[in-house]
Amino acid sequence: EALSLDERRERLRQWKSQLTSALDGQQHASMSEVFPALVDMVQRHHVPRQLLFDVITGVESDLAPRRFADQTALERYCYHVAGVVGLACIHIWGFDGSAEAEQLAIRCGLAFQLTNILRDIQEDARRGRVYLPQDQLARFGCTEADLHATTSSEALRAVIRSEAERAAAIHREAADLLPHLSADGRRVYRAMHAVYGELLRKICRREGDVLGNRVRVSSLFSAKTIAGCLWSRWLRR
Repeated sequence: EALSLDERRERLRQWKSQLTSALDGQQHASMSEVFPALVDMVQRHHVPRQLLFDVITGVESDLAPRRFADQTALERYCYHVAGVVGLACIHIWGFDGSAEAEQLAIRCGLAFQLTNILRDIQEDARRGRVYLPQDQLARFGCTEADLHATTSSEALRAVIRSEAERAAAIHREAADLLPHLSADGRRVYRAMHAVYGELLRKICRREGDVLGNRVRVSSLFSAKTIAGCLWSRWLRR
Protein backbone atom coordinates (compact mmCIF):
# COMPACT_ATOMS: atom_id res chain seq x y z
CA GLU A 1 0.00 0.00 0.00
CA ALA A 2 1.39 3.38 -1.05
CA LEU A 3 1.79 5.83 1.82
CA SER A 4 1.47 9.58 1.57
CA LEU A 5 4.46 11.79 2.29
CA ASP A 6 3.01 12.75 5.67
CA GLU A 7 2.43 9.08 6.54
CA ARG A 8 6.00 8.17 5.62
CA ARG A 9 7.34 11.02 7.71
CA GLU A 10 5.24 9.86 10.64
CA ARG A 11 6.53 6.28 10.28
CA LEU A 12 10.09 7.58 10.30
CA ARG A 13 9.36 9.80 13.31
CA GLN A 14 8.05 6.74 15.19
CA TRP A 15 11.15 4.75 14.23
CA LYS A 16 13.40 7.54 15.47
CA SER A 17 11.46 7.73 18.74
CA GLN A 18 11.73 3.96 19.27
CA LEU A 19 15.44 4.05 18.46
CA THR A 20 15.97 6.77 21.06
CA SER A 21 14.07 4.75 23.66
CA ALA A 22 16.00 1.57 22.86
CA LEU A 23 19.37 3.31 23.11
CA ASP A 24 18.29 4.80 26.43
CA GLY A 25 17.50 1.32 27.75
CA GLN A 26 13.72 1.61 27.57
CA GLN A 27 11.64 -1.29 26.23
CA HIS A 28 8.09 -1.16 24.89
CA ALA A 29 5.79 -3.95 23.75
CA SER A 30 5.26 -2.24 20.39
CA MET A 31 8.99 -1.90 19.76
CA SER A 32 10.44 -3.68 16.74
CA GLU A 33 12.47 -6.83 17.45
CA VAL A 34 15.41 -5.32 15.56
CA PHE A 35 16.19 -2.79 18.29
CA PRO A 36 17.67 -5.15 20.93
CA ALA A 37 20.12 -6.49 18.33
CA LEU A 38 20.90 -2.98 17.14
CA VAL A 39 21.57 -1.73 20.66
CA ASP A 40 23.79 -4.75 21.34
CA MET A 41 25.82 -3.95 18.22
CA VAL A 42 26.19 -0.30 19.20
CA GLN A 43 27.34 -1.20 22.70
CA ARG A 44 29.71 -4.02 21.78
CA HIS A 45 31.46 -2.12 19.01
CA HIS A 46 31.23 1.37 20.53
CA VAL A 47 29.42 2.77 17.50
CA PRO A 48 28.62 6.45 18.15
CA ARG A 49 24.84 6.60 18.49
CA GLN A 50 24.69 9.88 16.58
CA LEU A 51 25.61 7.97 13.43
CA LEU A 52 22.27 6.17 13.58
CA PHE A 53 20.38 9.44 13.78
CA ASP A 54 22.46 10.87 10.95
CA VAL A 55 21.31 7.99 8.76
CA ILE A 56 17.70 8.76 9.65
CA THR A 57 18.30 12.36 8.56
CA GLY A 58 19.47 11.02 5.21
CA VAL A 59 16.46 8.74 4.85
CA GLU A 60 14.12 11.60 5.70
CA SER A 61 15.70 13.80 3.04
CA ASP A 62 14.90 11.11 0.46
CA LEU A 63 11.19 10.91 1.24
CA ALA A 64 10.38 13.66 -1.26
CA PRO A 65 11.84 14.40 -4.73
CA ARG A 66 15.33 15.85 -4.45
CA ARG A 67 17.52 18.36 -6.29
CA PHE A 68 21.03 19.49 -5.35
CA ALA A 69 22.37 22.89 -6.29
CA ASP A 70 26.04 21.92 -6.30
CA GLN A 71 28.66 19.40 -5.20
CA THR A 72 28.68 20.74 -1.64
CA ALA A 73 24.96 20.04 -1.22
CA LEU A 74 25.34 16.60 -2.79
CA GLU A 75 28.27 15.70 -0.53
CA ARG A 76 26.25 16.74 2.51
CA TYR A 77 23.50 14.33 1.43
CA CYS A 78 26.03 11.57 0.69
CA TYR A 79 27.49 11.93 4.17
CA HIS A 80 24.11 11.15 5.74
CA VAL A 81 23.25 8.18 3.52
CA ALA A 82 26.71 6.67 2.97
CA GLY A 83 29.49 8.41 4.88
CA VAL A 84 28.00 7.56 8.26
CA VAL A 85 27.58 3.96 7.11
CA GLY A 86 31.30 3.89 6.43
CA LEU A 87 31.98 5.25 9.91
CA ALA A 88 29.73 2.63 11.50
CA CYS A 89 31.43 -0.13 9.50
CA ILE A 90 34.95 0.71 10.66
CA HIS A 91 33.78 0.70 14.28
CA ILE A 92 32.26 -2.75 13.78
CA TRP A 93 35.24 -4.14 11.87
CA GLY A 94 37.83 -2.57 14.16
CA PHE A 95 40.25 0.22 13.23
CA ASP A 96 43.14 2.18 14.69
CA GLY A 97 40.90 4.94 16.05
CA SER A 98 42.56 7.67 14.02
CA ALA A 99 40.83 10.75 12.63
CA GLU A 100 42.44 9.95 9.28
CA ALA A 101 40.66 6.60 9.16
CA GLU A 102 37.34 8.27 9.92
CA GLN A 103 37.81 10.81 7.13
CA LEU A 104 38.75 8.05 4.69
CA ALA A 105 35.65 6.07 5.70
CA ILE A 106 33.54 9.11 4.88
CA ARG A 107 35.33 9.49 1.52
CA CYS A 108 34.73 5.82 0.81
CA GLY A 109 31.01 6.27 1.46
CA LEU A 110 31.02 9.26 -0.88
CA ALA A 111 32.76 7.29 -3.65
CA PHE A 112 30.33 4.39 -3.33
CA GLN A 113 27.27 6.64 -3.27
CA LEU A 114 28.43 8.66 -6.29
CA THR A 115 28.86 5.36 -8.13
CA ASN A 116 25.33 4.32 -7.18
CA ILE A 117 24.00 7.67 -8.41
CA LEU A 118 25.70 7.27 -11.79
CA ARG A 119 24.38 3.73 -12.15
CA ASP A 120 20.79 4.59 -11.19
CA ILE A 121 20.30 7.93 -12.98
CA GLN A 122 17.33 6.90 -15.11
CA GLU A 123 15.60 4.90 -12.37
CA ASP A 124 15.97 7.77 -9.89
CA ALA A 125 14.73 10.33 -12.43
CA ARG A 126 11.52 8.34 -12.87
CA ARG A 127 10.98 8.70 -9.12
CA GLY A 128 11.52 12.44 -9.25
CA ARG A 129 15.02 12.27 -7.78
CA VAL A 130 17.86 14.03 -9.59
CA TYR A 131 21.12 13.63 -7.72
CA LEU A 132 23.42 15.13 -10.34
CA PRO A 133 24.25 18.67 -9.19
CA GLN A 134 22.22 21.33 -10.96
CA ASP A 135 25.29 23.46 -11.62
CA GLN A 136 26.94 20.53 -13.41
CA LEU A 137 23.87 19.93 -15.55
CA ALA A 138 23.84 23.62 -16.49
CA ARG A 139 27.57 23.62 -17.19
CA PHE A 140 27.20 20.97 -19.89
CA GLY A 141 23.82 22.12 -21.18
CA CYS A 142 22.04 19.02 -19.89
CA THR A 143 18.34 19.16 -18.99
CA GLU A 144 16.28 16.82 -16.85
CA ALA A 145 14.52 15.70 -20.02
CA ASP A 146 17.84 14.11 -21.04
CA LEU A 147 17.58 11.83 -18.00
CA HIS A 148 14.25 10.44 -19.21
CA ALA A 149 15.34 9.82 -22.81
CA THR A 150 15.86 6.36 -24.29
CA THR A 151 19.38 7.21 -25.43
CA SER A 152 22.08 9.31 -23.80
CA SER A 153 22.52 12.79 -25.23
CA GLU A 154 26.03 14.16 -25.68
CA ALA A 155 25.31 16.68 -22.91
CA LEU A 156 24.37 13.90 -20.49
CA ARG A 157 27.40 11.86 -21.51
CA ALA A 158 29.62 14.84 -20.72
CA VAL A 159 28.08 15.20 -17.25
CA ILE A 160 28.48 11.48 -16.55
CA ARG A 161 32.10 11.44 -17.71
CA SER A 162 32.92 14.40 -15.48
CA GLU A 163 31.18 12.91 -12.44
CA ALA A 164 32.68 9.47 -13.06
CA GLU A 165 36.19 10.94 -13.12
CA ARG A 166 35.49 12.65 -9.82
CA ALA A 167 34.10 9.45 -8.28
CA ALA A 168 37.13 7.49 -9.52
CA ALA A 169 39.54 9.94 -7.90
CA ILE A 170 37.73 9.67 -4.56
CA HIS A 171 37.59 5.88 -4.90
CA ARG A 172 41.37 5.75 -5.34
CA GLU A 173 41.81 8.03 -2.33
CA ALA A 174 39.59 5.75 -0.22
CA ALA A 175 41.94 2.81 -0.82
CA ASP A 176 44.21 4.39 1.81
CA LEU A 177 41.73 3.28 4.48
CA LEU A 178 42.93 -0.33 4.20
CA PRO A 179 45.98 -0.21 6.54
CA HIS A 180 43.93 1.49 9.25
CA LEU A 181 41.59 -1.52 9.59
CA SER A 182 41.74 -4.76 11.54
CA ALA A 183 42.73 -7.92 9.63
CA ASP A 184 39.11 -9.02 9.21
CA GLY A 185 38.08 -5.48 8.32
CA ARG A 186 40.72 -5.32 5.59
CA ARG A 187 39.35 -8.43 3.93
CA VAL A 188 35.78 -7.15 3.90
CA TYR A 189 36.81 -3.69 2.77
CA ARG A 190 39.08 -5.01 0.03
CA ALA A 191 36.14 -6.94 -1.45
CA MET A 192 33.75 -3.98 -1.26
CA HIS A 193 36.32 -1.60 -2.73
CA ALA A 194 37.06 -4.00 -5.60
CA VAL A 195 33.40 -4.58 -6.50
CA TYR A 196 32.59 -0.87 -6.52
CA GLY A 197 35.78 -0.20 -8.45
CA GLU A 198 34.69 -2.66 -11.13
CA LEU A 199 31.23 -1.07 -11.29
CA LEU A 200 32.78 2.36 -11.74
CA ARG A 201 35.14 1.07 -14.44
CA LYS A 202 32.18 -0.33 -16.34
CA ILE A 203 30.46 3.06 -16.16
CA CYS A 204 33.62 4.78 -17.42
CA ARG A 205 33.99 2.30 -20.29
CA ARG A 206 30.52 3.26 -21.50
CA GLU A 207 31.74 6.81 -22.08
CA GLY A 208 28.78 8.28 -20.20
CA ASP A 209 26.10 6.10 -21.82
CA VAL A 210 24.24 4.91 -18.72
CA LEU A 211 20.68 4.93 -20.06
CA GLY A 212 18.99 1.74 -21.18
CA ASN A 213 20.74 -1.37 -19.89
CA ARG A 214 21.67 -0.99 -16.24
CA VAL A 215 25.38 -1.20 -15.48
CA ARG A 216 26.09 -4.29 -13.39
CA VAL A 217 29.01 -6.19 -11.94
CA SER A 218 28.85 -9.84 -12.92
CA SER A 219 28.05 -12.42 -10.27
CA LEU A 220 31.23 -14.24 -11.27
CA PHE A 221 33.41 -11.19 -10.55
CA SER A 222 31.73 -10.65 -7.18
CA ALA A 223 32.04 -14.33 -6.26
CA LYS A 224 35.72 -14.47 -7.25
CA THR A 225 36.45 -11.30 -5.29
CA ILE A 226 34.72 -12.54 -2.14
CA ALA A 227 36.29 -15.99 -2.47
CA GLY A 228 39.72 -14.40 -2.76
CA CYS A 229 39.17 -12.52 0.49
CA LEU A 230 37.97 -15.66 2.29
CA TRP A 231 40.92 -17.62 0.92
CA SER A 232 43.38 -15.06 2.25
CA ARG A 233 41.79 -15.44 5.68
CA TRP A 234 42.12 -19.24 5.54
CA LEU A 235 45.80 -18.99 4.54
CA ARG A 236 46.54 -16.89 7.62
CA ARG A 237 45.24 -19.55 10.01
